Amino acid sequence: MTHQSSFAPRDLLTHPADFGREINVTWRYAKSLDEAVRLSRSIDQHMQSLGIDRMLRRGRYSISDLAKVLGERPETLAAKLRGRTPAPEGDLVLWSWLSETKRVHPPLVELAHAPDGERPDSLLPQLGVPARLASRVVDEGSL
Repeated sequence: MTHQSSFAPRDLLTHPADFGREINVTWRYAKSLDEAVRLSRSIDQHMQSLGIDRMLRRGRYSISDLAKVLGERPETLAAKLRGRTPAPEGDLVLWSWLSETKRVHPPLVELAHAPDGERPDSLLPQLGVPARLASRVVDEGSL
């Protein structure tokens, strides 16, 4: 049985074929917090894919070579590297270590358009004021 992924990271690009291949790409804006999280995660996967691609080219290795070392099928690895399926967090960490590509998540205001012209950070859940601050029961050492 084939597992259908929840989204394809490449679909968040204006030109999906550029995923993992081109550094200068244009992403679609998110319209909700869930979309912004998927978008940030997709950007991370794209950047890690670029790093793995550079590493493979420099060492003259193939995706099959890397897949063998990682213990996964070349088709599965290729699907992740080209954004056809989301890579799990463990893969992204490993790819970052292998390629020495830093993991960076852009600020929410760069990823999302909030409805009605609100600031995109209005999509974030509000945590409120802690009860001890609201009641002003705070001494210097308790923060």
